[in-house]
Amino acid sequence: MLGLPYPGGPEVERAARGGRRQPVRISPADARRADANFSLSGLKTAVRNEASRLTPLQPQDIADLCASFQAAVLESTADRLSVGLKLFHEAVRPAPRAGRRRRRRRQSGDPWRAAGGRRNRADPR
Repeated sequence: MLGLPYPGGPEVERAARGGRRQPVRISPADARRADANFSLSGLKTAVRNEASRLTPLQPQDIADLCASFQAAVLESTADRLSVGLKLFHEAVRPAPRAGRRRRRRRQSGDPWRAAGGRRNRADPR
């Protein structure tokens, strides 16, 4: 697609170092989803469409596409993690109990009384 050798990850990283993110805007399509699922296939399609629009590709175009792709992957991953954490906290957080007050234990030197028990008067302790 961009003429980079396999595996593409290290080559995308090298090319992105000389690229500018601003010229090419690749927006993650997952940003509007309410769930935490995501896919990078939409980003790959956006890069392919942008690359075909810029044909013939100059080295700076490739660098800009790689920088934009990396920024979009990071943005998409951070967004999905944020949504996932929010969903997790909503699922784990117990609902507040209305109308029930927490009993306070009496502060006493006697552990039996502090636990809420009564002492037997016949008990010598």
